[in-house]
Amino acid sequence: MIIELISYKNQTAMDVLKYYHLSKKFRKLIFTSADYQLTTECGQSVKPHSVVNCHHKLILKIGYDDFDLKAVFESFNIHTIYEDEFLIIINKPSGLYSHKATFNKNPNLSIQEIALLKGHKIHILTRLDKDTSGLMIILKYDFIHGMMHQQSVIKEYDASIYGEYNGPANLVYPIDRKDGSIIERAIDMNGLTSRTEIMDGHYDKTTNTTRLHLQLHTGRTHQIRVHLASVGFPIIGETLYANDSSLQLQLKCTHVSFIHPITLKRLTVNF
Repeated sequence: MIIELISYKNQTAMDVLKYYHLSKKFRKLIFTSADYQLTTECGQSVKPHSVVNCHHKLILKIGYDDFDLKAVFESFNIHTIYEDEFLIIINKPSGLYSHKATFNKNPNLSIQEIALLKGHKIHILTRLDKDTSGLMIILKYDFIHGMMHQQSVIKEYDASIYGEYNGPANLVYPIDRKDGSIIERAIDMNGLTSRTEIMDGHYDKTTNTTRLHLQLHTGRTHQIRVHLASVGFPIIGETLYANDSSLQLQLKCTHVSFIHPITLKRLTVNF
């Protein structure tokens, strides 16, 4: 695998690596492990304090074989929306856990376990609840996880509710774990700051339902579900914060947008 790293000013090779948010551990490995080779465009070996001129490139060669996660997930009817050498974005079905949990009694494998069947250790950047479907960003390598760790990902969802929504457009209520439960969350004035923005809504008189388009500004567990239930509009199919088992939970991640850690260009995926 080859990665091109561009220097945007006159700086040391180490500063270039820091600019790309490579972790301290990974930066050390680049200069000490035989699995990595850092050179100039001309193939000259580079040391940590070698000066790299503005707009010049460093070439990072990594001794990893690229692997195709799409085929792994497709064999479980999990569809890929986007994939490159470094990450994959899938359409996670409702009913699947993201990670294996100690309380998970579901006989289905989690997303993480499906990848492990083929020996691939993945890093899920945008975890989704078991009952939530839609876009999920998965990183293929440890070093990409380090590069994405501090980055903000824009996430938008569609949710369907009964009735015509007349609640606030900004749901800013702190959330904490519900007393006595390891799964449920609740509005708690001593909890973590949480904000959900309702960007748009379409009311269907025929079905007496509203389809809401929402953006998460924080990422608390069950945030959208708790916020909507707290203002009297639980999501259709909500069994944890309401008593509706008529359908599967009508909550889906439909939009993700972030700066790609390698190209440094914005990657936006809608579904």
